[in-house]
Amino acid sequence: MFNLKVLFEAAVAGLVSIIIGYLVAYLLGYVYSIDFNEEVCKTNAKNFLFAQTLFLVGFFVHMSYHLLDLNTWVYGMEARYLA
Repeated sequence: MFNLKVLFEAAVAGLVSIIIGYLVAYLLGYVYSIDFNEEVCKTNAKNFLFAQTLFLVGFFVHMSYHLLDLNTWVYGMEARYLA
């Protein structure tokens, strides 16, 4: 059902989700004056859980797009509107 390429793409999507998630969290922390290092993430376990959550969200979103064949729909819209 899934080949290695799709799983690799999903893993990359998960890693990108971690990076973007942390950037957004720190940006919102800056805007709302929240120190994420002290107030929100007092232990490494919370940071690790946050990273795992972001990874799984990116992974499952990518796999869902692949399963539901939404990639071709999105790329078709892109080709239609950007051409």
